[in-house]
Amino acid sequence: KFSFKQRIESIKTAVIGLAAGGVASTPFIFLHDVLFPVDSSYTSGFSSWEFDTDMGSLQAALFAIVYRYCVREEDDNEMLNMGVVGAFVVVRTLSRVHVPSYCTAAPLDCGD
Repeated sequence: KFSFKQRIESIKTAVIGLAAGGVASTPFIFLHDVLFPVDSSYTSGFSSWEFDTDMGSLQAALFAIVYRYCVREEDDNEMLNMGVVGAFVVVRTLSRVHVPSYCTAAPLDCGD
């Protein structure tokens, strides 16, 4: 069982990972999705940029939490090791999602 203090530390880790990942990836994603798109029919500019930045931030938060638990020395939990694999599967899957060209940004809307 995790104590209340450990849960607060995990939340702080997630928030720091979320902010750091978003700040670090935003300019690069902007360059890739808005300024220099590989295929204009494949991406939708600002909509793709918004989605990719949000997903990058969530991926960084997930990575921060998983990393925090993986580097702990006092824990030898097999479920944690399987959770690490699952977390990185989710991260890899989120990075492969592409927003269609008809979506609009802020807030992301792809219609009905």
